[in-house]
Amino acid sequence: MSWSECAAAADFVQRRRSELLAHESRHCLAWGAVNRWRSTSTKAATTRFLIYTTDSISSAHALLTDHDQHLILSAMTDSEAGQLRDYLRRQQTNLLTIEGPAERAAQFVADWTEERGVKERTRMNQGLYELRTVSDMPSVAGAMVCATEDHLEHTERLMQGFIGSIGEQPIDAEQISERARRTVAERRAYLWQLPDRRIVSLSAIVRETPNTASISWVYTAPAARRNGYAAQLVAALSQAQLDRGKSACNLHTDLDNPTSNAIYRGIGYRLIARSLRVRLTVQGAS
Repeated sequence: MSWSECAAAADFVQRRRSELLAHESRHCLAWGAVNRWRSTSTKAATTRFLIYTTDSISSAHALLTDHDQHLILSAMTDSEAGQLRDYLRRQQTNLLTIEGPAERAAQFVADWTEERGVKERTRMNQGLYELRTVSDMPSVAGAMVCATEDHLEHTERLMQGFIGSIGEQPIDAEQISERARRTVAERRAYLWQLPDRRIVSLSAIVRETPNTASISWVYTAPAARRNGYAAQLVAALSQAQLDRGKSACNLHTDLDNPTSNAIYRGIGYRLIARSLRVRLTVQGAS
């Protein structure tokens, strides 16, 4: 019984295949990490895939992104979590973010902060929602458009607004510009355009599993809010993913924001899991 690191994403998928495929939406972050690993040439700088095995059978996993010290937990027992903390301590790992199923992540954070002498900086109670059928397609003026290079300025501006709205650490203009260019080039950014050609809302496909698509970056410019544009855009984008063969769409929400959660439920999204995302102080900082 022990934790170990997979040599490659393909090894991780092979050893956790049944669980990853049985609950694709629940494991969308893991699938996203697998896809990033496959598409990057700097494998060592992306994600470490950790698995817990007993008699060659894997029962839990965790993902660790070294560049931002972000740990993502799967469901696991108390014993598996305790052994993971021991494993990370032996690896001299520092963490800045811990994320996972709500109760498991809360206990892991409590134990980790006590052992390491670090403190919480921020905490977000997240909901994982899944949609299999769009139950209501709002009807507002305008149309969904797939962003092109002509929309880069709009995309960057709305991405910056999104980052500010969720309380994440500021991202400099160069990083936002690069992210916008990449998302547009991959045809994953979508905008709501009014009849007068004004761009008012953004949404994007941020990751995919074999049968689902994950939606994020949902943001409407402040001056255009309360008109249903974001709801219409998410509904249209969700339907487009179902039309191209996906069996479901999923997205994460801030459970402390009742407005956005109500909007997604109205479209047809249903809460399937609760998770916790905690940012920590730097080890050794007061």
